[in-house]
Amino acid sequence: MVEKCVILAGGIGTRMLPYTKGCAKEMLPLCNKPALQYIIQEVANAGIKDIMVVISPNKDEIVRYFKKDDKLLASLERRGKGDILNELYALLDKINIKYVTQEDANGTGGALLLCKDFTRDDAFLVVNGDDLMTGDVSSQLVDCFNKHGQNLIAVTEIERSELYKYGSIKIENREGRIIYISDIIEKPKLGEEFSCYATQGRYIVKSEIYDYLSRTKKQNGELILTNALSLMARDGKVDAYAHDGFRYDMGNPKGYLKAVIDFALKDNELGEYLRNEKF
Repeated sequence: MVEKCVILAGGIGTRMLPYTKGCAKEMLPLCNKPALQYIIQEVANAGIKDIMVVISPNKDEIVRYFKKDDKLLASLERRGKGDILNELYALLDKINIKYVTQEDANGTGGALLLCKDFTRDDAFLVVNGDDLMTGDVSSQLVDCFNKHGQNLIAVTEIERSELYKYGSIKIENREGRIIYISDIIEKPKLGEEFSCYATQGRYIVKSEIYDYLSRTKKQNGELILTNALSLMARDGKVDAYAHDGFRYDMGNPKGYLKAVIDFALKDNELGEYLRNEKF
């Protein structure tokens, strides 16, 4: 059973500068909620209560946001607006959030190593904090792992020209949505990719991931999780899962803009406004 989750939110958000100089990219607003709230709701929908968020030293606003504020609630209630926080507080009642600070920008693998005492010997979900998804992808992975018992990587088929941004999996066989793989190449150059199936920022791993991280060579001074998963794939210890959700890359302006438009159109009030307003 998967009962823990690690959310990787320690990146500096280079592609979204200068905004991310003072604000976390994970807290970019979609309608009236930050992207990270949607992600944590996805994790909670998968039945996971215990969450560790890896943050960088300048992301205190994440901690402040996901903490109940009794004074603010009392003030809103006096004005008859206490229900504004209902959705957020209902989410916080379902989960236990802890935080660990990644002092050095030493990669996703370095971030994960900070969570070893939290995850212990348990299998756990890993989520990239700037990969917003629809379709409850975390639930899909958890359901598959509970039946399948193998380390899993969420993947989807994309255009070959876009693979340089992701990890490309080497496919050996397939049964339904489960894809058996033998290798992963991170951010391949054109012509070096294994397939058009790309890694998608959702993983379920067992505690053995830490052993593989210890054997993974650093790349440009960073320890990359995908490279450790590549070693696991070569040993036949990780499979891919072709999810049916949709991913928004909140770490770049185009991905963020698409998410803002799509989420606004799905909102009853804002969607009607956008469809009827003349711009």
